[in-house]
Amino acid sequence: MNGTVDVESTEGEGTTFTVKLPTTNPTPPHSPSTTNRRLISMKRVRIIYSHDQTARFYVDLFNTLGGFTATLSDTSLPFSELTRDTDFIWADASSVGSSPSLLRLIASDDWRSLPALFVVHSNAAELAPLEVPLSSAHGVILVKRPVVFHSMLNLFEDPTSYLGKHIKAAQPKVRFALPEESSSKGGETDKEKAIPLDPIPASPTIGSVCRGRVLLVEDNMVSQGLGCRFLERFGYQVVTAKDGQEAVDKSKEGPYVCCLMDCQMPILDGFAATRKIRELETDGTIQGRLPIIALTANVSRENEEKCRTAGMDSFLAKPLKLQDLKTVVEQFTLQS
Repeated sequence: MNGTVDVESTEGEGTTFTVKLPTTNPTPPHSPSTTNRRLISMKRVRIIYSHDQTARFYVDLFNTLGGFTATLSDTSLPFSELTRDTDFIWADASSVGSSPSLLRLIASDDWRSLPALFVVHSNAAELAPLEVPLSSAHGVILVKRPVVFHSMLNLFEDPTSYLGKHIKAAQPKVRFALPEESSSKGGETDKEKAIPLDPIPASPTIGSVCRGRVLLVEDNMVSQGLGCRFLERFGYQVVTAKDGQEAVDKSKEGPYVCCLMDCQMPILDGFAATRKIRELETDGTIQGRLPIIALTANVSRENEEKCRTAGMDSFLAKPLKLQDLKTVVEQFTLQS
């Protein structure tokens, strides 16, 4: 068939097969040319991809389609250059997570005047590290592999109506680890009930008066960076720790509005760190009580009970949702 097959394999990551076949796509004699139609609105595309060969393939593909001018860029590109003379950006989830400029793009409130961002992914696990920024990213279109290009041509032409389709309109649900003495009615415990929360007014952004300090304990640097970004956006100063022992040490440097505590960490996990902090409060080393919010992907009742027994005050499921994070932190701000 006069085609080619290329293979790129990286140990520990997987193998990428690229198959190229020469094809013809005849145009009906009395129909306007598809290529000419697209050339009327030439689109400028930036390709940012974690696998070099796949990135080059997409550049060649867009340029071959007609109607597109595709250029290859990398994750270190400054924001001003990334968004200049660009109609849309084609990137995989891994590249978005490692690019400060792409993260800034999806967090921007000025998305209508910025290039649309297409985020290519295979499954929800690839998007998990981006859960917080994507939850309010109106300028993004999620594209699931395998990509069928001929079905996306109209979308490339005018992506406006597709932007932000992934954003859920559901109300946030925050679960709290309640005290042991919680009462029960009709066989349903308070722990099992959804706790109604009053609407919270908009928070000040960076540059406003600081609303207090938050201790963020997270060993994953991508998740830690995203958490910092959004807490700062809400108006908080963030102190970080990468493991439980560092969290215990920094808890002595309070006061804090609250502590966001990852449960699974090296050296000292979140449960042990919480118990040590409670001991320090009991012996007077730490004045008052530090509200501790568990961050965990295990949302079972057993794990929630484990969080409560360790002395945690609140429970957030990972990956975090932006509105849930805002809701629970601001609740403790009002109490502090």
